[in-house]
Amino acid sequence: MRVGCYTGASESAVTNVDSEGGGTGVKFNKEDTVAGTTAPIPIPPTTGTAFSWHKNLALNVTVGDSTTISNRRIRHESALPTGMELSFLGTDTFAQSAAADSDSGSDGATPSGYTDMTTSNQVFDADGVSAASTGRNGDFARVALAVSSNYGGGASSAAAVGDLKVVYDEA
Repeated sequence: MRVGCYTGASESAVTNVDSEGGGTGVKFNKEDTVAGTTAPIPIPPTTGTAFSWHKNLALNVTVGDSTTISNRRIRHESALPTGMELSFLGTDTFAQSAAADSDSGSDGATPSGYTDMTTSNQVFDADGVSAASTGRNGDFARVALAVSSNYGGGASSAAAVGDLKVVYDEA
């Protein structure tokens, strides 16, 4: 079982990104890539929030098993810097990351339909799904990073947000 980031026009392109699986993580940006750096999220020059293009994260079964996976949860490891927020949307539908949600004119905004992520586990998919087949198991956690005008870290294409944790129940 790995955490995969699904990119491209369909969910067939998956890169395992969890550190235990040898992945390198994701970089939030304004492009449909796992770790691109050519389109960083700008810090708004006046009051407002700029959103990254979302990352389609999901559990990815690499070797089938006779168990069932349920209660998929996500959180960020530690508090984010002032002016940065992570949000997620649990969905069974793949959506190519082809554009960021509309930026907001207020600081601390959340993309429409998303939930602010915290340091406590939050369910993005409670359903039980057999782990017998390889590939995506359960819903996506569509994740976006928001950068507000009050972000104090300065311009950088590599500001760290800490690890995301994805946990689940297996029976």
